[in-house]
Amino acid sequence: GMVLEGGPNGPIEVNPKFMPRSFSGDWHITSRLVLDPVRDFNLMAWREGVESYLECIEVTAPLEIAGREGSTIFAHLLEGELDADQTLGVGDSFLLMPGQAVTVTPRSSPIARLAVCRLKSRVSC
Repeated sequence: GMVLEGGPNGPIEVNPKFMPRSFSGDWHITSRLVLDPVRDFNLMAWREGVESYLECIEVTAPLEIAGREGSTIFAHLLEGELDADQTLGVGDSFLLMPGQAVTVTPRSSPIARLAVCRLKSRVSC
């Protein structure tokens, strides 16, 4: 894992894996590795204009992911392989616009881990 330093509430430990941490993008943050190298995934959004939510989910069986209630979904595969409209490997991503859906199914390993980012506009164009 790693430790993020510089926030007003003290250090933020980024451990265990696949557990999102939230902090303001306004903070001057530095990071320090605790042990081995890590891969970091960030969701940054304009808070006045976009509601955003990030969750890491384990996919152990077929799962439908859908952009509901006007939300756009950006998903990024962190671990394992998935079948969707095509085979996805670690580092692959997909985008679902509002009203779109896809069913993802683990492939070759029993578990895949997916970072799912939900974004919904707070402003009208």
